[in-house]
Amino acid sequence: SIKTRKEALLMLAHFVGDLHQPLHVGSIYLTDDGAVVNPDSGATSVTNVLSTRGGNELEIGISNLHSDWDDIPSTITLNGLATGPGKKRRQALIASARNVEATNGSLDQWPVTWASDTVMASHDAFKGLRFSRKGVLNKGDWVVQFNDQAGYESSKDSVQQQQLVKAAAHLAQLLKAIWP
Repeated sequence: SIKTRKEALLMLAHFVGDLHQPLHVGSIYLTDDGAVVNPDSGATSVTNVLSTRGGNELEIGISNLHSDWDDIPSTITLNGLATGPGKKRRQALIASARNVEATNGSLDQWPVTWASDTVMASHDAFKGLRFSRKGVLNKGDWVVQFNDQAGYESSKDSVQQQQLVKAAAHLAQLLKAIWP
């Protein structure tokens, strides 16, 4: 049970943030040999398709792709946003959030709209990646290789920042709607 308005607000902010995290909403499916497949297309037997559990089973070094996308992008540092160069960065992020178009439709459909948008953003999380088995016997253990790791990291930071800005704007819109 939710005990306080503060706890409710923290949970709401967390859930809105999760809806904007590409690997919380999108996933990739692989065949036994690491080929990407859409299980809804009917082109491959569902028994031959392996889920990566939202990137949790895609290893990058000692971490995984999902955790990598959960991190704050390197272009945003939350410490030091109040003064100096950080203040200008914070003002730019706020300005970007103010430019996010308001969500139309009924309030109960906003999460669907946001999640659908995030599914489209999740496609970028898998661009430029290749997947290989870590071990033959370990179903689901995959290793990620990058076509261009520096380019991938730059693109990831950009998508993460865009999604954080959208999440902030959408949370503000939601709070205005439920606590006028």
